Amino acid sequence: TSWGLIESKSGAFDWAGADHTVEHNLAKKRTILYTINSVPTWAAAAPASLLNSSMKPLGKSYQAGRYPVRDLKDWENFLRKLAIRYKGKVKYWEILNEVDSGYFRGSPADYLKMLKSAWRTLKSVDPDCKVVLSSGYSIDGKAKEIMRRGCNGFIQKPFNMNQLATTISDLII
Repeated sequence: TSWGLIESKSGAFDWAGADHTVEHNLAKKRTILYTINSVPTWAAAAPASLLNSSMKPLGKSYQAGRYPVRDLKDWENFLRKLAIRYKGKVKYWEILNEVDSGYFRGSPADYLKMLKSAWRTLKSVDPDCKVVLSSGYSIDGKAKEIMRRGCNGFIQKPFNMNQLATTISDLII
């Protein structure tokens, strides 16, 4: 889920879409791996040239969402509200998607700050939750450093549902 779909403006939350997705999957007895896949434009450390461009709002939002968060307090506030809302419903969290594939416009250090902050915030609400890194690359690249910093699991894309289920099952045990 894009953070901006839930909090399109600072402090303005709309949980309808996320609630529907979580409840739908729980009704189907599915284990949820919740991916937070982008940063909203208002919270992104995107360059001013992008933020002030004449690009259409959807394109601007997509491009800005690829940058790291400007203020970790905004990030932590969102994650805390998300974790409280879905505690007991979501146990597995992916912090951004394929950060090592070129989608993420920050540095590995930027991502590690966000990951560490997310891990600490999510664990403060639910000490039993797990943080998973999903990558389009091998464990030998940037993913290895990210895993060393506190991710609980890794699965390389492309993967099928059986591989995903096995990886999540291994985390549970």
